[in-house]
Amino acid sequence: MKKFLSIVLCVAAVSIVATASAQTAGASDKSTSQKGEARAAAQHQETMVDMLMKLNLSADQKTKLKALVAKSTQDAKALREDLKSGKLKKQDARNKAQELRKANQEAVRAILTKEQNKEFNDLIKEARKKREEKGG
Repeated sequence: MKKFLSIVLCVAAVSIVATASAQTAGASDKSTSQKGEARAAAQHQETMVDMLMKLNLSADQKTKLKALVAKSTQDAKALREDLKSGKLKKQDARNKAQELRKANQEAVRAILTKEQNKEFNDLIKEARKKREEKGG
């Protein structure tokens, strides 16, 4: 169960990491806002894990998520390397990160059943509502 939780956490984190990496590329030091973004990303990951755990995933779905994590991790790593090496400009990296995040979200949703997607949407709405109530 702990291993699965780690896998799900990675799935949720990949799109966040890719986006955060693109947004913070070129920065030589950690600013207060970047630290805040990291905290927000960690909270988001925790929320995503909680939501996915409520969906009662099958063994096959867990296997597919694990494969998705591996691919997403490679994509995010390649993006970071392209940023570091200067192959991508900051705006291009942001655009690419958004594309990766969208593709990752679509892939996760493709793994879920119709009912799980509906429940997942409801959980996302609930989480957004809670976040708005907190003022964040």
